[in-house]
Amino acid sequence: MKFKSTIYDFLYNYKKRSFVVVNDILAFFTLLSVLGVILETVESLTHYHTTFVVIEIVSVSIFALEYLGRIWVVDKKLKYIFSLYGLIDFLAI
Repeated sequence: MKFKSTIYDFLYNYKKRSFVVVNDILAFFTLLSVLGVILETVESLTHYHTTFVVIEIVSVSIFALEYLGRIWVVDKKLKYIFSLYGLIDFLAI
């Protein structure tokens, strides 16, 4: 399964450039999500509520895809799900 091994490289093979790119994208959406939550609490920015909701939906969707991708490519799925990083990924969603 070439596709599955490619996804594995994206998520786990730190020697590949694609791993770095995926991690940079995840870091960007993490920061964007946190910033969106913070700015949503500013009363003068209430007219941007729809924008903040879209940011949250997109961020959560990306985190969910990452989590499901990681579960899909690992051999010991339950071990990942209940690992520290698996729980952090789940809580991010």
